[in-house]
Amino acid sequence: MLSDNSDITKLVDEAFKFTPMLFSEYIWYIATSFRIIKRDPNQNHSIEIRGLLGKGSYGKVSKCDYTDGNGNTYPAACKKCSPTPDAIDVFNREVQTLRQLDHLFVIKYLDLVEKQSKKFIVMELCEGSLKDYVEGKLERILKQLLDDRILISQVALGIAYIHSKDIIHKDLKLANILLWCQPSNDFGFAKELKLGQSEFSDTTHPGTENYMAPELLNAQGSAYPASFASDVYAFGIIIARIVKKGDHPFTSGDVWRKASMVHGLLPQNLQDLSWDLKDLILILMDNDPGKRPKMALVLRHPYFVLTNDKTKNYFVHQLWADIGLLSPSDRDKTLKKIFSSQSLEEWYRDLSDEKQYTTEEIDRMAKTLQFFRKLKPDVQADTVYPEKEYAQDIKEVITSDYDAVVGNQIDQVNSVHGLSRYSLYKLVQRSPKLLVSYLWSHLHDIIGLTKPSVSSAKDEQNN
Repeated sequence: MLSDNSDITKLVDEAFKFTPMLFSEYIWYIATSFRIIKRDPNQNHSIEIRGLLGKGSYGKVSKCDYTDGNGNTYPAACKKCSPTPDAIDVFNREVQTLRQLDHLFVIKYLDLVEKQSKKFIVMELCEGSLKDYVEGKLERILKQLLDDRILISQVALGIAYIHSKDIIHKDLKLANILLWCQPSNDFGFAKELKLGQSEFSDTTHPGTENYMAPELLNAQGSAYPASFASDVYAFGIIIARIVKKGDHPFTSGDVWRKASMVHGLLPQNLQDLSWDLKDLILILMDNDPGKRPKMALVLRHPYFVLTNDKTKNYFVHQLWADIGLLSPSDRDKTLKKIFSSQSLEEWYRDLSDEKQYTTEEIDRMAKTLQFFRKLKPDVQADTVYPEKEYAQDIKEVITSDYDAVVGNQIDQVNSVHGLSRYSLYKLVQRSPKLLVSYLWSHLHDIIGLTKPSVSSAKDEQNN
């Protein structure tokens, strides 16, 4: 193809016409085949600094020309690191961790190079941060150009991957998510988000306040309960800031925003978002860390599943695979619990009924409201606690899919000959908003009964 002088566009059209699956796989391979450089100890690895890319509490990141062990030179990014003697072990462990990470949506480690007695971590070069993008500061990638759902899914896949490696990021934020942009003559830009990290975790309290979960903001003394759940909370804020083009989901006022987060309130500026986005963000930012979902399940939330028929089909495929991994006894119990009109009715009633608060919760909410009225005397309760408004919006959309026949069909699916992948798919197609939401609410229990290797985060990127 490349040896001819023919029109590349026509050749590509022909390739897609005659071997669409094979050619698509090949294009995907080419786009994602940039792997970690194999270090040859007999060859010199070097860098030449070309200019500053950015700086912060983590130090300076520069653009450089990196020469690998084969003598090939190409642009890269390098971060100068000066670990203290007490932190050298932590530094070496984290470099070893970086070497092992290999995922399309996690920034790739290339090498550790010493130059003038300084250590430089060499990484793949990216266009800029997600913060730069949402603020309209990238010349080649204009604000509003990229699809929010795709950006959010790429970040989710990256976080799910590092969590699958038992790594807690501890400082997820827009500035630490980088945009990789590969120019191409005929296909525009291949744009991918790359999960990065700003500093090594030898600091006592790593993280950024505007993204911190309540349990981190309220930590006392030397305690710092960073967890997978606190990463999930930060991801909720990242989603909101992506779709709101940089605006924080609480407020731009520092005092009000921090007070809201310290008190574990829900974001107060989600009114203009779709019902499924609201639902996803509220679940991710639950005040109780134990109620936040694992990242491996986030991409099976209705926000992603209801995109098109292919995503619905994939949801059913994964659910069917999870059910198949259950032991016979667990499988029987699970199917009876989920595919029952009674279970659906109970879930639907909980969705429709207004949340009931305990006396202790009411007292705590009253004290919190009193605190916020000191900041703004005329503030109303609905402003501080927008849960009722959000719940109403979500309920109206989901319940629009409900009718008396749905329960009967749920029962029929679990009949002796009724349960199949096809019957499950037809059921979801009939009432997608209702049933995807219902089935997603049971995923955590199903996954908890299966082996951890139900589906790896790395495999998920291919779907």
